[in-house]
Amino acid sequence: MGHLNDAERVLSYRLLRVSRNDSTPLPGFEPNDYVREAGFDNHQFQDLLQEFEHLRRANNLAINNMTDEATLRRGTASRNIISVRALICIMVGHADDHMTSLQEKYLPGLK
Repeated sequence: MGHLNDAERVLSYRLLRVSRNDSTPLPGFEPNDYVREAGFDNHQFQDLLQEFEHLRRANNLAINNMTDEATLRRGTASRNIISVRALICIMVGHADDHMTSLQEKYLPGLK
């Protein structure tokens, strides 16, 4: 859950910068390093879950308020050109991918 929160923050920052037409290249990030440094084992799962809910709500509001022009913008992140629309899809897909993996690997009986 902590990894999802980190990724949500990084992706939302990239989304903000690119949607605001900031052409400064954005560096990559190593998720495993972030997790190692975060100490998520010392956080309550419920707190991490609530944090994700707040992050996602804020991102949904930001995305819903973007102009069509902003959603068409492109920038550079991790040495790759990326569009605002792609960042939105990555943000949504990242969390969905982890939830699917969790369901399939650890909670198969709860379908």
